[in-house]
Amino acid sequence: DNWYLDAWCHRRRALRTFSLDRLHLAQVLAESCREIADATLDRHVASAYGIFAGPARHTAILRFTKERAKWVADEHWAPRQHSHVLPDGGLELHVPYGRPEELVMDILKFGPDVEVIAPRALRQQVAARLAAAANQYREQSRSDQGMLRAENIRANGADQYHEKSRSDQGRRPDPTKQ
Repeated sequence: DNWYLDAWCHRRRALRTFSLDRLHLAQVLAESCREIADATLDRHVASAYGIFAGPARHTAILRFTKERAKWVADEHWAPRQHSHVLPDGGLELHVPYGRPEELVMDILKFGPDVEVIAPRALRQQVAARLAAAANQYREQSRSDQGMLRAENIRANGADQYHEKSRSDQGRRPDPTKQ
């Protein structure tokens, strides 16, 4: 949903992809821009995954479960991706990438339905992020145990109250007790 600008970065002395919503203090320069050949731009922006353009230096090998494979098979991750269906109905996807940041975020959204097979560094990064997420829930559940017990007591008490109310609904009032 964001707009990006592929342009020459004077500080880095290289082509870069800039997120327009992150540009601050833009200024018009007296010098004209230089044209960059389409082939050079293609090598920069079309060879790897995501907004972190540049040449693909790695290829992620991702193995998706059978349940997720039918959805992933139709997705376009990168121009030079390729995939094949596995004997169990899963999907193995090969995605060229330069930098892992955006790729890691996209892998994480598939949770237990994807496994990073290679490269090892990417696998370790994803595993570390998943472990950190799981740890947050473990720590939260420990601190919430007292609150959960109280909620259960209230819920059980409410259930018992509703049970009694339901059983009383079918009875006619005893006129002798009124």
